[in-house]
Amino acid sequence: MKRLLLLSVLLLPASIYALGEMARQHEAGARLRPIPPPPPMTVAPPAPPAPVAVVLDGAESGAMASMSADEPRDGEDECCEESEAEDPDEDAVAPPWTRPPGDDPASRQFREGFRAKVRLVLREKQRQLRDLIRTRVLPRPSADRREVTGQPMTTPERAIRSAYEQLERAASEWVAPEVPATWRIPEPLVRSLARETTGVETIEKDYGTLYRATLACDFSPAHRAEIVRAFESRVVMHRLGILGVVLGFVMACLAALAGYIRADEATRGYFTNRLRLATAAAVGAAGVVAYRLLV
Repeated sequence: MKRLLLLSVLLLPASIYALGEMARQHEAGARLRPIPPPPPMTVAPPAPPAPVAVVLDGAESGAMASMSADEPRDGEDECCEESEAEDPDEDAVAPPWTRPPGDDPASRQFREGFRAKVRLVLREKQRQLRDLIRTRVLPRPSADRREVTGQPMTTPERAIRSAYEQLERAASEWVAPEVPATWRIPEPLVRSLARETTGVETIEKDYGTLYRATLACDFSPAHRAEIVRAFESRVVMHRLGILGVVLGFVMACLAALAGYIRADEATRGYFTNRLRLATAAAVGAAGVVAYRLLV
């Protein structure tokens, strides 16, 4: 009996939790259940007005009968005329499926249907692809492309060398604001400007045949920045070299002075003049070496 009571006490919270979960799931399902749409409302058409009976005398009824007999004929003629006048308009605005087959745009659109739309979409995609290839893949003529011509020479090799010399001068003038004309541009950078040799022209003279080469060059901002960067790095290296030479000369002077003091103390002043001469000679030698390194 005690075991049963203990088992019931242990199972009571689990059963309460399970019942709570079932109730919660039932409420969630009731919330998510779609609400059926309301039935459509039907509106009854209005009833036609009731006919009104009019009592007439004999003469009046005869006159009305004669008028009613004449009026339909006039109405029929007008209806026939209106139908005849409206026939061309109906043919003009009639949909394609009510007209005979033709070559007008509406008939072609009706005949082709979805295929025409697919064809138009494919044509537009092909045009976009061609524009993308033309703008991204194919090389475009650049405004920075120039031609440099050398001096006439006796051989084609000399003509090409003269063209490269002219290219170096043109590059020096091109980067003159940032790079001084006294600095010589490295040969690899000069040759990187030349894309190709367009040709070697032959010039016939009375005294012989001359050759003149033409180079197609690319004076783009990227090449200009590369040349300026090379000049700046060369300037930085030069300044670091000057600083190193100066520091080396100062260290040599300090070492010569320290050696003179130690040697003079060790000899107790017996060789002072000779030690001074040796120290001056060491400092002079260090100065000559520093000058040669700087120049």
